Amino acid sequence: NRCTDLGFVPYALNARSVLVAADNDSPKLADVLAQYFPGLRPIVARASMDGIRYLLNESNRSATGTQAAKGFVPATEEDLRKVLYSVDPSKFVGKNPRSFVNDVEQMILFLLADATAQRTSDIHMDIFYGMTRIRYAIDGGAQTMYSLPAEVGRRVATLLKDVACKKGEDSESPIAPQAGDFAFSYSGRRINCRVTMWPVNDDPESSRLDIRILDSASGVRDFALLGLFPEEQAVIRKHIRRLSGMIMISGPTGAGKSTTLMACIKDINSPKRIIYTLEDPVEYRIPGVSQFAVTSDEKEKIKGKKTFAEGIRILLRMNPHVIMVGEIRDLPTANAALAGANTGHNMFTTIHANSTVDILKRLIDIGVTRQSISECINLLTAQRLVKQLCACNRQVPVSEEIGILFDRKKIERPKWVCEPVGCSRCRRTGYSGRFLVVELLEINHEIADLISDGASSRQIREEAVNA
Repeated sequence: NRCTDLGFVPYALNARSVLVAADNDSPKLADVLAQYFPGLRPIVARASMDGIRYLLNESNRSATGTQAAKGFVPATEEDLRKVLYSVDPSKFVGKNPRSFVNDVEQMILFLLADATAQRTSDIHMDIFYGMTRIRYAIDGGAQTMYSLPAEVGRRVATLLKDVACKKGEDSESPIAPQAGDFAFSYSGRRINCRVTMWPVNDDPESSRLDIRILDSASGVRDFALLGLFPEEQAVIRKHIRRLSGMIMISGPTGAGKSTTLMACIKDINSPKRIIYTLEDPVEYRIPGVSQFAVTSDEKEKIKGKKTFAEGIRILLRMNPHVIMVGEIRDLPTANAALAGANTGHNMFTTIHANSTVDILKRLIDIGVTRQSISECINLLTAQRLVKQLCACNRQVPVSEEIGILFDRKKIERPKWVCEPVGCSRCRRTGYSGRFLVVELLEINHEIADLISDGASSRQIREEAVNA
């Protein structure tokens, strides 16, 4: 927190000195260094805030690979008894999937171990043209990793269908889409997976399989290490600590909305706050927070599960301070959440929209009144995840084409910019990891009046920009 707030990061030290990268000459910096590095002479090197954020993110990313990561929730004995597979990564060092073409279960264990080690969010398996193509989704992009015989992919799909997918009324149909979940243990922690498979063009021999890997060690991050600028952190922290109102986060699928929400929950979590979450499904656990699974599936409702709207109404009777609603999908959910925000609760939620102003349009389109929006919502955010250059990047002079981009935004052209190179660490892509880009819109009195008066999206955006 202190590193991000003051714009610095300790970079190296020896017995006499500590080297610090800082983007300004804050007078508080000397006091902080004296507190954390007593007796060491500080050597301050000037660096850009982008560079400092890169170092902080790199530090966080390497930490999440160990059990010492702050976001890591140790698996209990009960958790580990419920896993489908136990994966020992040391067994697969130096191996490749062709070593296990005759043992489909070991093939699955290899893929789970290999994908988890490479920070993969999804394993994509395509069976077509007599082959199985396996791709990993890493940092938002798909990378082809292995090609195997089609028969191997079919055996993997069949096994996962039998052991992981839910048995519904269409489960016996060879062309029906299948969905399910399972968990596996990896280096002492429980990792959840969601499985989706669907034959392409109604051909049972040509399936499309996706395994979403939900690693709790990297899922619940510290708020200070999301990569936000200090002024952005200050705005969000102000609103997540309010007693009532609503915060809405928007962005496309895979933009990290849930990660940001969980980081906010973790930041305010304390024994003094009663915090509940409604999720579909519960993906990452936070100790001390009561997390409830809800559903939009009619079959699940029959079994007793509640919808988001029903869950909100139940939780409001339990006198919480904060309720996190996984997603606003319809008018009943929106109205229930806004009612909670209007009756003295702090509500966090997500919605699909392209920008903060588009959130307003989306809410109006599903039937929410302008009066409810202006009275109950405190903060709107829109976010994207942007690929981050690997440390192997190189500086090049600014070309005329790139210079025009700076001119359009009325920013002084720099002399140099960095471009990707590629190394073994980033798998020759030139990029390693992603960082967060956010747009924040605080609903102040002026913005609230514009919303109530029926102003257009352009008028609201102009007012926000001018303010």
